[in-house]
Amino acid sequence: MKISLAEINPKVGDLKYNTKLIIKHAEIANKNGAEILVTPELSLCGYPPEDLLLEKEFIDKCNHFLIEIAKKFPKLKIIIGHPRRKNKLLFNSVSLLYKGKINKTYDKQKLPNYGVFDEKRYFSSGRKPGLFKHKGKKFGLLICEDIWEDGPLEELNQLNADYVICVNASPYEFNKTKNKINIIQNRIDKLQGLNLIYLNCVGGQDELLFDGNSFITKPKKQKKNNLSFLSGQFISKNIIVDFSSSNNVEIKKICEKFPFHRKILNDPVALRDSSSSEKYLIYNLLNGLILAMKDYIEKNSIKKVFLGLSGGIDSAVVLFIASKVIKKENITAIMMPSEFTSKMSLEDAKKLATNLAVDYKIIPIKKHVKLFDETLKDDFVGLNEDITEQNIQARIRGMIL
Repeated sequence: MKISLAEINPKVGDLKYNTKLIIKHAEIANKNGAEILVTPELSLCGYPPEDLLLEKEFIDKCNHFLIEIAKKFPKLKIIIGHPRRKNKLLFNSVSLLYKGKINKTYDKQKLPNYGVFDEKRYFSSGRKPGLFKHKGKKFGLLICEDIWEDGPLEELNQLNADYVICVNASPYEFNKTKNKINIIQNRIDKLQGLNLIYLNCVGGQDELLFDGNSFITKPKKQKKNNLSFLSGQFISKNIIVDFSSSNNVEIKKICEKFPFHRKILNDPVALRDSSSSEKYLIYNLLNGLILAMKDYIEKNSIKKVFLGLSGGIDSAVVLFIASKVIKKENITAIMMPSEFTSKMSLEDAKKLATNLAVDYKIIPIKKHVKLFDETLKDDFVGLNEDITEQNIQARIRGMIL
């Protein structure tokens, strides 16, 4: 039994693009003999779709593209995340497509409403478990938050599910992977022989970053090395997993990286020290920041970048990242010195721009600061200079950019 896991990078709202992406992964699944293709949470519309969900036409189009995919691959079982409306209620759902139609649908039961999540603004909670059969095995379905809270996983276990497929749009956090796997593993260990297939999406969307890092795990009592594989971060890929009759897992093939995404960075020499776990984490974080910026630029059709340099480390890192995701001729670094800017800052900024081969401009702001000082002098009478004046400089630089 082969299952294809598609760590895709969708574009929020671009249903045609996302449909083509899913079709491409379905073709890879067919080519490699997979019987089931799994895509992440809300893979058809991208995550988070936010107020697009309030548009009836958008939900209708999602359903149209679902049927289009189903008809194109009638012999392949495809699990797709999508929004769906039923009886005036909206659900965060996954559907099993098979034989040219929607065969099964599961609605997410546990809706996160904290941090970056506001799913209760849009969705209603599902009430029933998701279960389907394939080759005599029972497969349960969960969506992201369902795996973290009590109820849905335990219910699937009571229904004697052999495998649980949990599809996710779980945002990246620095050094989150180990804690995430440990928590989920502890939950799996309490159950009877349940195998978990955890699939996450990849890519940047506005302020969110998704890192992939999909995995398969099973109870420790069933296998000493319970974690079968960890897919890796920040690269969109298709993973063909072969489940043998002996209940072992073999990764048959990891397909080519998809051209929409940048290549893994391989040149920051100071960070490439595999003997240091801390440096590896920082190196990995850098790759994540590169993907986040690249996706923000490409998904918003941004053609040029104008970036303020200070001569300090913060703007230097941002310029370095920008140089990795957009052509250097489309980057302009601007130094905006005031009377307080040191000679070293000016020299460092110029050297950085030269080393990265980007366009470099100097626009002094001294006269702009004096104009503000003159305008506000009556309001500042009797007051000592403090951070207020520094903030005025920051706003002047922002206006110039």
